[in-house]
Amino acid sequence: MTGPYETWQGVAAFLCGVVVVGLAYRLLRFVVALLVIPASFTLAWMSTASAMDSSGLWVVGAILVALGTTFGTAVMLGTAAAVEAIGNRQRTSAIPSE
Repeated sequence: MTGPYETWQGVAAFLCGVVVVGLAYRLLRFVVALLVIPASFTLAWMSTASAMDSSGLWVVGAILVALGTTFGTAVMLGTAAAVEAIGNRQRTSAIPSE
């Protein structure tokens, strides 16, 4: 028996997350992106999960989704910051000094 989601849905959510986090990193401050991305993902998840669950366990799922997306967003934003720092270092070292 499998869960309610297929593998392709998880992969698609991850790839969309990479694109959204990349854009958010460029357009927003780190802290704003870290707050907005998990909140919006969790709210979207809650809107469908709460409608399909009569037991009330969707609240536990919402907490886990919020924690997981916050951690994942922090890792992706940190990775974006590291890649940018490496790129900046390489560009600065490639410029000949006068």
